[in-house]
Amino acid sequence: MGSELHIERRDAGTGNRAQIPESEWLEFVGSSPDFELRDTLTATSSRGDEATVAGPFGCWTGHPVVAEVPFRWWAGRVAVAFDDEHALTGALLVAAALDASVSDDDGNVYEAPEPDWQFPASDEPRPDPVAADTPSFDSPPERDEVAFDFDGEPTFWDRVRQWFGRRRSP
Repeated sequence: MGSELHIERRDAGTGNRAQIPESEWLEFVGSSPDFELRDTLTATSSRGDEATVAGPFGCWTGHPVVAEVPFRWWAGRVAVAFDDEHALTGALLVAAALDASVSDDDGNVYEAPEPDWQFPASDEPRPDPVAADTPSFDSPPERDEVAFDFDGEPTFWDRVRQWFGRRRSP
């Protein structure tokens, strides 16, 4: 899997990329009990450096291992830089809700299996999204057991921190 998952629409006739309006994305985030809207995200590196990135972000709270996974609308598509199997499941469900598809940076296109659950309407109780296929952990998994951002390549936050370093005024 590439380092980022992309949720985007394709025109049925031409196959060209079609826009997902930002208003539609924000409406989805606002109506889904599995997402929280955030104006900014702040991350802390292992050295203690902090980077804050302006959003808006739709943070998915249905991941079984981490508290939230940030999805971001940009230029007519939604992207998530968190590419483990649970984030892929979340991206596929978002794509189904937005009538879109999921691909990664390497051009792989992912198809949604028939989900055991769907995002509930806002007045329905929230089901546990991926519990049927999710192992339970008594403690968080070891760093090398998690399939995201530990492949030796710079992470999204590493790239952001570098960008902020170049933008600082003397």
